[in-house]
Amino acid sequence: MQNAQKSIFTEGFRHHYALELKLRQGASDQDFLLALRTALSNGLDNPPQCAVGFGPDLWKRLSPDQVPADLTSFQAIKSPVTVDAPASQGDLWLWFKNNDPSSVFDAALIARNALIDTCEVILSQPGFIYYESMDLMGFEDGTANPKEDDRFPAALVASHQPGADGSIVFTQKWVHNLPKFNALDDDEQGRVIGRTKYDNEELEGDDMPDDSHVSRTDVKIDGVAQKIWRQSFPFGTTEEHGLYFLSFACETQRIQVQLDRMFGIADDGLYDRITEFSTPVTGAYWFAPSQSALDRLIRP
Repeated sequence: MQNAQKSIFTEGFRHHYALELKLRQGASDQDFLLALRTALSNGLDNPPQCAVGFGPDLWKRLSPDQVPADLTSFQAIKSPVTVDAPASQGDLWLWFKNNDPSSVFDAALIARNALIDTCEVILSQPGFIYYESMDLMGFEDGTANPKEDDRFPAALVASHQPGADGSIVFTQKWVHNLPKFNALDDDEQGRVIGRTKYDNEELEGDDMPDDSHVSRTDVKIDGVAQKIWRQSFPFGTTEEHGLYFLSFACETQRIQVQLDRMFGIADDGLYDRITEFSTPVTGAYWFAPSQSALDRLIRP
């Protein structure tokens, strides 16, 4: 873990900003890396933490010997039973976080201005922590996260693999339909999520629907729980609001198998009922290299 980007695991910051960018046609990788170095050297007195991820195609060019085995661009999911999951794959992902919203905004703006000649912005998303790590739907978010040292093998590429101590990142912006969800009574909301609303207890036995969010994302393959590390944050105005889903995994499969189960692609044909009340509008995979690999790439 000591070689991972530390911001992957730090928690407690209440203000966030995600930037997703795509290389402009004709921009060279060298010019891009020079711009990225400037973007990350913001000179702020209270700089936010920042995680950096690269789109799979760009990372394969920049560091071909450090590519995790199953790293791939996100492909849109055409669901036969619920909403689709669109793809918005870019080349660079930056995630800023701090308790000072001014610092977060300034760092994001400085980065955008440094990169704008080589990249176009495809998503510029501020966000925040809602009460005590709750989703806007009123349920605690991230409850199933692995704890303490269990976070690291779930989120980081193993030490003997290409890309060691880096992480496969998945981002997906979800827009909620809160009036529709809030029209349900508390018990039915709990059945959609798979937990009770106010004491955050996981439903058990016959009380747990097979199409609840918990059921669709709690997966084992060959007896191994497909745990991932989540750091999602809410966003919104009064007119559009939802969740910027942000997850880290040791391999792409851990994320993809959950998505397949959520969108009705798995063998059982079920889908996640949360898709009845929230719609994904973006989707992308990134690789967040180890801190040493990142430093080698952008150092003068």
